[in-house]
Amino acid sequence: MIMTAENKEWMAHALYLGQDNMHLFGEKCWEWIAEFGTGVFYKAYMRFGGSTLGLGAYTDDDALKATITYAEQKIEDCFAEIERRFNLEDDAQ
Repeated sequence: MIMTAENKEWMAHALYLGQDNMHLFGEKCWEWIAEFGTGVFYKAYMRFGGSTLGLGAYTDDDALKATITYAEQKIEDCFAEIERRFNLEDDAQ
């Protein structure tokens, strides 16, 4: 994984959540991630064609679903990169 500015922001979300907290991905978690209009979540939402009524007011359900799917994949990719870089893979396999 190349550490672009976008990937670094997703990595920060991954580190904040930790894999043990991935089950917390619900509305409250997405509210936290989407809280800042300049963040990667908002940028991805706009890239998927989303529209807003103002900062944090997401009005396009299809774009929001696509953004959440994209965000979950980016965060999973970050977890995989953390495991790879720190050699955290399970050796029992």
